[in-house]
Amino acid sequence: MRPRVRRAIGCVRERGIPVALCTGRPMESCVPILADLELAGPHIMFDGALVRDPARAEAILRNPPPVKALGRLVDFARRAHVCLELYTDDYVYTERQWDESDLHARLVRIVPRYTSFDALLASGAVIKGQFVTADAGSRARVKEGSAELAGALRFSWAKPPPGYEGVDFINVVDPQVSKGAALVALARHYGIDLAAVVAVGDGSNDIPLLKAAGLGIAMGNAQDAVKAAARYVTADIEADGLALAIERHVLSDERRGSAPPRAARTPAAEAGPPGASPGPWFR
Repeated sequence: MRPRVRRAIGCVRERGIPVALCTGRPMESCVPILADLELAGPHIMFDGALVRDPARAEAILRNPPPVKALGRLVDFARRAHVCLELYTDDYVYTERQWDESDLHARLVRIVPRYTSFDALLASGAVIKGQFVTADAGSRARVKEGSAELAGALRFSWAKPPPGYEGVDFINVVDPQVSKGAALVALARHYGIDLAAVVAVGDGSNDIPLLKAAGLGIAMGNAQDAVKAAARYVTADIEADGLALAIERHVLSDERRGSAPPRAARTPAAEAGPPGASPGPWFR
């Protein structure tokens, strides 16, 4: 965590404003981050399938995929010979050792457990699936599978973090799951109007989040579709874009105590005036 980002989050927390992580990652991966940033309360995990406080057993929202659809997913992964991970609220599982899953484990700092997927599905505890691909062949096969299972499950491609270019992390959840729907549940829990919520994201699975929030902000390193869905584009990760977003739209006296206004925005204006150098803020 970069120092300026850490300070900005700390200032928000000290003002009593709730801060929530919203991620496709599992809860086990996020607990150390939450402890480090001293962020109590519920957070959005598994691409929006779970909204829960890690310190509490009960969930604000839990929306697992249908077991029958998961069975079709497992059958496809076995036929296509691609790396599939299945998640419960607390653990990640694979049926065998995969290089791709080992790579993912280094990223999220969670060691997968090996088990029969048939037994895991029978338990009814699976909340999310995830494909991990690192070559063109596997990537193409997963795209075929997503078309085959469209409607029964929702597939979303998360933006790879720096150092993992060429690796795809494909979240597989119930069709009704999204970060936007999870934000609605979280805001209701806090009694906060969605118009007063600021959301920041960079991956395609963040688009529903940015659209649901009163003010959606895309990181400078975000995909073009994410920037188009946002009201503002901040700087990228290396330039402390999250801290800039927090300082301007949460901590500034201009914004404090009022909901962000919904101003008109055109796609052309998103990139700034013609000939302008990209800066931290585009309207």
